[in-house]
Amino acid sequence: MYNAKMKKNRNGHLVQFRYRDGVLYGEILQEKKDEEGKPVYMIQAGDKVIRGIREEDLIRDYGGA
Repeated sequence: MYNAKMKKNRNGHLVQFRYRDGVLYGEILQEKKDEEGKPVYMIQAGDKVIRGIREEDLIRDYGGA
């Protein structure tokens, strides 16, 4: 489990992950709606791309929102 938080700026274009060992900034590359109408994100954080992740999964997997 990571000690992390996710934040969006006013425009919803910036995501911030705060890991135990530093801060990694990421940008929302794409935001879609799934079949239930919930947002699904593609996020680039440094050289890592996270595809098709829901906000609740980000909270669960990365430990905060």
